[in-house]
Amino acid sequence: MKIQRKKLKNGIQLIHYYLPATQSVTFTILCNVGSSSESIKENGMAHFLEHMVFEGSKKYPNIQKTHFDLEKYGIIENAWTLKNVTSYWMKMPVSNIKKGLTILVDRVFFPLFPKLSIKKQIQIVLEEIKMGKDNPEKVVWLNLQKHLFRESKLSHPVIGYEKTVGNFTRRMVQTFHSKHYHVDNTIFWIGGNISFRKTVRLLENLTLPRNKKKTMRKPRVQKKQSRFSYFVKKDINAYHTYLGVSGFGITRDNLEYLLLAQYIIGVGRGSKLYQALKVQQPLASEIDTELISFVEDGLLLCVVVSEEKRISKAIGATLNQIKSIYNGNILDNEFERGKNLLLADFLSMQESSEQFGYTGSLLNLIRREMLSKKKMDYDKVLDQIRNATKKDVIHAFRHAVKKSNLVSSVVGPDTKTNTKIKSIMKNFSWN
Repeated sequence: MKIQRKKLKNGIQLIHYYLPATQSVTFTILCNVGSSSESIKENGMAHFLEHMVFEGSKKYPNIQKTHFDLEKYGIIENAWTLKNVTSYWMKMPVSNIKKGLTILVDRVFFPLFPKLSIKKQIQIVLEEIKMGKDNPEKVVWLNLQKHLFRESKLSHPVIGYEKTVGNFTRRMVQTFHSKHYHVDNTIFWIGGNISFRKTVRLLENLTLPRNKKKTMRKPRVQKKQSRFSYFVKKDINAYHTYLGVSGFGITRDNLEYLLLAQYIIGVGRGSKLYQALKVQQPLASEIDTELISFVEDGLLLCVVVSEEKRISKAIGATLNQIKSIYNGNILDNEFERGKNLLLADFLSMQESSEQFGYTGSLLNLIRREMLSKKKMDYDKVLDQIRNATKKDVIHAFRHAVKKSNLVSSVVGPDTKTNTKIKSIMKNFSWN
């Protein structure tokens, strides 16, 4: 996969991935803004602004016609907001790249913010917040980040609160957009069957807003060593548990080693977690892991869904599998399995442009480049994974969790279960 970068005269920072075997192109504008960029009164504004971008722009004020035209040209689109970044992307046939690019750029940088649309989107987001309270996975995640990242902007939900979103005004939205949506705060990146030269020609004549103020200083997490289990009572059948270990910030140079540790612990049916909780004993109905990284901090997240009589054992077994990496208990075949699986994820990027938009390892690579201000070379990352040793992974993992927070968040029907979980968390030792 050929990768080229260029800073254009109009300020656009372009990252181009040439994929000649594909028939599509995915174009993404990644903005360095998220919920950690917000003041208290602005909680939820970055996500709300993502909604408003689709409510009409300078050249394309008629949203119904614009949506129809995009689909007529075979263009699909989406957007999402995280704590540090917001992404807008379009996937389209190669022949329609100019049409899609023109619409996307106008929407992101020149939205109109109609008053009626603001009122409409406020109601939509408020409904989303209410619906989230009915979703066990969202409840358990919000509860976890609230306590794990307390006294930090990371503790606030990306979607915001009813009391903040309900008070948004057009002026607030305009001010936030003007402050953060300029070309100096974005990366333009494209993947697919389009040449670098043609991409540059499409972008170099654009006139986009430039930065007028100094960039906000990134907030820091107040580190506190903690080990707690937080429980939310909800009338559901199963117990949904998120177990988080902090210390996995995105600016780490050895993040590939930590990602490899995650794959060994909980990615795939051959992972330590799957074997312990599903093969050796039927302790959980659902298992998942994720390495979530922000500028300020990050966490290794283990997700376990289990019934009441098994949840305590499931949490204990999960902690033991995390501890096994810390103590260096990685078998050769476990290590090779995790490495090859991770490499396969990266290598699959060369077969489709989809990972340039919504999900995937490549997206995290570009997000790391934006947030860490370090060039992330695809081939070098592949080499680092290929050449990784068990010693590298164990050392990186130990360093990451040495002074970490360890917190579990549980949603379930009986609060008595939390007493058992608290005891497990309290008595847990890395040694």
